[in-house]
Amino acid sequence: MVLGRGGYVFTLITTAMMMLTLSLLIFQGQISSPRFEDSTKKMNLNELHFFVESVKNDASRAVSISGQRSLAYAVNHIADTNEAFDGYDMANCTDFKREDTGVEAAISELIVCGTLDNATEPVGDIEIYMTNNTVMDWIERIEGTSDRYNISIRFNDIDMAMYDSFHMVIITRFDIVINDMSSENRYSRQNVRISSLVDISTIEDPLFHMMISERIPTVMRVFKPCQRVFKPNGTIVEQWIESGCYFRAQNSFLSPSFFDRLEGRDTLSGKFILRSRRMFSEVGYTPRDIGLESLVNINLLEEHDVDVDHNLNQVDSAYFRGEGSICSVDGMPNHEGFRISPKHSLAYGIVGLNCRVKILGDSEDISFEPGRIMFAKDTKITFTDHTGVNRQLEISAPEVMDSITVPAWGEESYLFAKSAEYSVTDTVTYEGFQVIISDDVDIY
Repeated sequence: MVLGRGGYVFTLITTAMMMLTLSLLIFQGQISSPRFEDSTKKMNLNELHFFVESVKNDASRAVSISGQRSLAYAVNHIADTNEAFDGYDMANCTDFKREDTGVEAAISELIVCGTLDNATEPVGDIEIYMTNNTVMDWIERIEGTSDRYNISIRFNDIDMAMYDSFHMVIITRFDIVINDMSSENRYSRQNVRISSLVDISTIEDPLFHMMISERIPTVMRVFKPCQRVFKPNGTIVEQWIESGCYFRAQNSFLSPSFFDRLEGRDTLSGKFILRSRRMFSEVGYTPRDIGLESLVNINLLEEHDVDVDHNLNQVDSAYFRGEGSICSVDGMPNHEGFRISPKHSLAYGIVGLNCRVKILGDSEDISFEPGRIMFAKDTKITFTDHTGVNRQLEISAPEVMDSITVPAWGEESYLFAKSAEYSVTDTVTYEGFQVIISDDVDIY
C-alpha cells in the first residue's frame, strides 16, 4: 500500500509531536533529578564556605584594630599617670580570665572588655575611646549582619606575643556556628583560631614617659624603624638621633622589648622571649629578636631642662640603666657629646668610632683607664695624658710594630686597622694596655 501526500504530512506531524513530548519529559526529569538538587546544595555549600572565611577574616581585622587602639590607650595611660602594667591582673567581663599578670593581661582586658578596671590610677575616658572597638562589640555587630545566615559566635580566649621587634601577634579563639536559612547547610566549629598581626610602628614609646617623668611632645617618639645603611658615618648617626627612629636589637643586648617598655622595664625580660617561642613553636616558626633600641637625643632633653649625663652610652636602654661609654663618633658637629659602646657601634656598622683612654699617675707609676678595650677594626683610640709627662707608647701585634708620643697634658690618636690582639706599652714604666680588635659582636 502506497501512502498519499496526506499520509506523509500526518506522519510528520505525529513524529514532531512525539519528539516535543519526549523533550518535555526529559527536561522535567532533569529538574527533579538528584543531580540538580546536589548541584544546588553544592553551590549553597560553596557560598557558606566563602561566608565563613569572610567572617574569620573580619574577626582578624577587628582584633587587629582593637589591639592597635588598646596599645595606644595603654601608652596614653602611662603618659598621663606614670603607672606601668607590671603585675597587672585582668578584670574579666566574660568567662575568660588570664592566669598570668602583666602587660598581656592589661591588653587582653582592653581588647575584650574595653576596660582597665584593676588600674590603680584613674583611667579617664577609656570607655569612650574603646566604644565599638572591643571583641565583644565585634561579636554583637557580626551576629546581626546577615539576612540569610544565622550567626552565633562565642569568645573563648586570647593570647599574644611579640612576633619580632616591631610586630605583635594576637591569637583569639571562638566557637562559631553559622546556619544557612535558605538550606539545611550548617557550619559549626569550636575553638576556631584567629591570628591578628599588629604593627607597633605608630605607637609611642612608653619607656621615655617613665624615665623622663613628664610628657614632652617633642621628646616623645614612635617606634619608627631606622633606615639601615652600609657603614654609616657620623652624619647618618646624627640623622638617626634627630629622627628618633628605632633598631631591632639582638636579644643578647638585653634591650627591652615593646612589652618590657609597657611594664616600665629598661631591660629585656626572658619571659617574653619564652612566650614568643611557646606561641609560635606549634606552627613551626622560630621567633626573631624582639628587643628595641633607639639613640637618645641629649640636646633635645637639655632644651627642655631635663638633667642629662654626657658620659653615658646614648643607646636608650643603656642610658636609662646608667651605663657609661668612652667612645664617640667622628663627624658629628651637631651632637659632639654623643657616646656609644663599641659593641653597639659594631652592631650598627658605624665607621669613625673614636674611644678615649686616659693615662693616669705620675712619671714613674702610671695606669691606663680602662686597662682593656675591645672594638671593631678601623676604630681610633685617642690617648690623653694626665701625668704631666710626655709618654712614649709602643703598639705591637702580629706583623705590627709602631709607636706614638702622647704630649704631657695632651692627646694623640692611633687607628687600629687590623683585626688582632694589640699590646700598648709605656716605654718608661712598661705598664701595658690591651686592645682586642674583632668584627664578631657575639664575643663582646
